[in-house]
Amino acid sequence: MLVVDGDTLTPEKIAAMAKEFVITNKIATLNVAGPRESSHDGAAEYSRQVVTRLIALAIHTA
Repeated sequence: MLVVDGDTLTPEKIAAMAKEFVITNKIATLNVAGPRESSHDGAAEYSRQVVTRLIALAIHTA
């Protein structure tokens, strides 16, 4: 399990950490969870940025 703090890390940093986690642990399916947008303003956009960057890293690594 990879747990990150979006309040202290940039989407780029988290995407890089997630990439390493996925590769190291041979993850085939990734579940992304976090606080609801209704209780944490900006959470949905932040998550979108992280996942978009993670996909870009995965494409460039393949």
